[in-house]
Amino acid sequence: MKKYIIAVGAVLLLAIGLVWLIMQKEPSSISGSREVAMAKDPVCGMEVSKKDSPSAVHMGKTFYFKSEACKARFNENPMKYMNN
Repeated sequence: MKKYIIAVGAVLLLAIGLVWLIMQKEPSSISGSREVAMAKDPVCGMEVSKKDSPSAVHMGKTFYFKSEACKARFNENPMKYMNN
């Protein structure tokens, strides 16, 4: 009987742990909506969606832009905007 109780307790702990992991990885999927990852355009300072925005990689870092015009300005002189 004691082994049965220990086994049931272990299964419950495992189930709780799995639910916790799922909630940590995709907390918004449980409610049916997904959060959109956002970034700050280094040229104009606007918050933009990483999914739908033009982007450029400079020195191994990806930058996201409000428009192709902001991207073009960045590409002309990336170091000017690196710390924005």
